[in-house]
Amino acid sequence: MRLFCLLFFSLVSQMAIFAQNEPKVKSVNQTVYNALVSNKFEMGKTQFGELNAEDICVAIYKDRIIDSAENRLLNMFIGYDKKFIVEPAVQNPKYPQLIFENAIYPAAKKVFSWFKSRAILTSPADTLANLLFFDKGYAASPIFVKYVNGGAAAYKNAQAAFYEYLKYYARFSSPSDEYALLRDKIGGLYFLFSMESKDNFKKVMICLHAVAEQLNKDAGNKFPPNLYKWILN
Repeated sequence: MRLFCLLFFSLVSQMAIFAQNEPKVKSVNQTVYNALVSNKFEMGKTQFGELNAEDICVAIYKDRIIDSAENRLLNMFIGYDKKFIVEPAVQNPKYPQLIFENAIYPAAKKVFSWFKSRAILTSPADTLANLLFFDKGYAASPIFVKYVNGGAAAYKNAQAAFYEYLKYYARFSSPSDEYALLRDKIGGLYFLFSMESKDNFKKVMICLHAVAEQLNKDAGNKFPPNLYKWILN
């Protein structure tokens, strides 16, 4: 019995030591931590897929800075396939820490890798595209209007940003779902810019339509006409 107790306590001690040695991501800001909590515990999201990985990217980009904790978090999601712990900067009794025990899907790793490289791009076209990707478009509308109404170089930057945005989501779309996600993103842009004046709205839609035409051409004209042509009606 004594030997059993000694073995038991030895095992518990080893487990405790192991738990202490598990890697941690400390001092994650509240916006990012809330997004992690939401995605970890929401029904059906026991692992990160491609699109809900974007929720985390949006949260990280909110302050336009990838701080040391966020950089470590991204590195863990991209390249670490074992158990690790995430702790918030401000302790919360309800969620003192989050434990990620399993490797995430390879497709989600690609999203985090893509975001890490994408968020540091600083060309005018990339900065515009990032507003669409990570601000959900809210800050993009007046800025895009300014670019569309600017000179030739500004207009090309707006086109390039739209192209990068739509091209990214085109890869998640297929004939089997009638290119649903790409159609939804085009619809989202239509709604976003419909808040602008009638004249500016029309100019932006002409720009967006030309980009969609080019994207379709580059994809071998595989998109059905009603996917985007309606935005000029």
